[in-house]
Amino acid sequence: MGRIAGFVAMIAFVVSTVLMVVVCLLGPSSAVPLAVHGRPGWTPDDLTVVVLTWTAIVTGGVGTGLGIAALAGGWRPPLWMLCAGGLAAVVVLAVLPVAGSTDALDYAIYGRIAALGKSPWVMTPGQLFHLHDPVGLLAPISWRRATAVYGPVAVGFFWFSSFVGGASMAVTVSVIKVVSGLSFLLTGYLLDRAVGPESVRRARVHLLWTCNPLMIWSAVVSAHVDVIGTVLMVAAILVLRRPGLVQGAAAGALMGAAIAVKAPFALVAVGLLWTVRRSSRAVGGGIVAGVCVLGAAYLAAGSPAVRAVADKHGSLSVINPWKPFSALLHATSRATTGYELVATAAGLAVVVIAWWSLSGRPDFVSSVTPSVVPAFALSLGWLVTTSVQHPWYDAMLFPLLALLPRSRLDLVIIARFLVSCLAYVPGMPTILRPYRLEYFVHHLYDSWLAPRLLDVGIAAIVVALVWWRRSGGAQPVMPAQTTSADAYDVSARI
Repeated sequence: MGRIAGFVAMIAFVVSTVLMVVVCLLGPSSAVPLAVHGRPGWTPDDLTVVVLTWTAIVTGGVGTGLGIAALAGGWRPPLWMLCAGGLAAVVVLAVLPVAGSTDALDYAIYGRIAALGKSPWVMTPGQLFHLHDPVGLLAPISWRRATAVYGPVAVGFFWFSSFVGGASMAVTVSVIKVVSGLSFLLTGYLLDRAVGPESVRRARVHLLWTCNPLMIWSAVVSAHVDVIGTVLMVAAILVLRRPGLVQGAAAGALMGAAIAVKAPFALVAVGLLWTVRRSSRAVGGGIVAGVCVLGAAYLAAGSPAVRAVADKHGSLSVINPWKPFSALLHATSRATTGYELVATAAGLAVVVIAWWSLSGRPDFVSSVTPSVVPAFALSLGWLVTTSVQHPWYDAMLFPLLALLPRSRLDLVIIARFLVSCLAYVPGMPTILRPYRLEYFVHHLYDSWLAPRLLDVGIAAIVVALVWWRRSGGAQPVMPAQTTSADAYDVSARI
């Protein structure tokens, strides 16, 4: 059964990738934003685009789950096939038009503002639009009043893309996509190095990252900036394999840069500091280097960049998991206060349960990298309970998951990722036609079903963690003479 499931998974990967390519090649639509001036010619109807994108996402999610299950069932895929397949998919999709989100256009506009010598944390895309700037004229309507909410390193990346692309939105977005694709591939390479030579561990990494269609869609096709922070994070983990002053400083600098891309990477930094807490040199070097890099970045950006990060707190997304309890939560003095309190309490509970369940388990990457359990627990607690749910945030979680032994958490996290991905396709913030399609996608699924499925996901994650602990998963069960392949099987009893 393992081989059959693996074969089906490979077919699913190919089908999902081909459908993504088709969506990108169809041109401007409800999935592909317009990145050039002028009216597009023929455009695909919304029903066609929704069917294609939903099929691509569902097929990719099911394929990833089947691949992980097949690996547990004894399937051993050729590593060259996984690497070549992931490489081919990323290379092709990185040079096609962006799809699934308008964020890459926002990045290009913020980069254009920075390239013109203005602050994207002060000047809005709408102001650039009214200046009749060639890039600003293509600003997505939904973001024209919003200043940048990203860190200085992210904006520096946007500036570089605009510097190369000049007054062309299409070229700037292409640079963003290519750099995102390269960062994605580099992350896969670093993860492959992190798990050592054992083929099963390497296959797990490539199934969860390099060949994962959902992650390729979020990080490469949609070109979300999170992947820039992710590659810095994985590099920091790899550097810390032998904690010391130099290694700690290097890892701290990398994590400081990652936090300056997006603030939630601070959770990983805290987890890594806890892991190497017994090495005062590594901790000291990491804190000093991280603070220096982060401080220099925000000093260069100025106080508006700090306020932008602070203002992000309290936001709500369309698939906020606490939406089903809105009637109770809105009884508070502010509409968002209840969400914040519940999300914080739930997040802390998940962190405690995850740390309690996973802290004593055998970690097969301990000889190559530091334990990622603390970082994984903190990231998991925040990601699954925050009131701001975006699938591309999981780019921080999946590399950490790939460095851990397999468990029932794998399929639950993949299923949760699938649910959140579906809520953000086809991708353009427009009203779909016909109305029945709009009702099904945006009202029935996005606003009603997805938040409830995410609540089920939180409960399933807690159950999986508790089950692991109760089944003895936290006990050290790998004797010294156990081979690497046997160790993988023993650590994955559930």
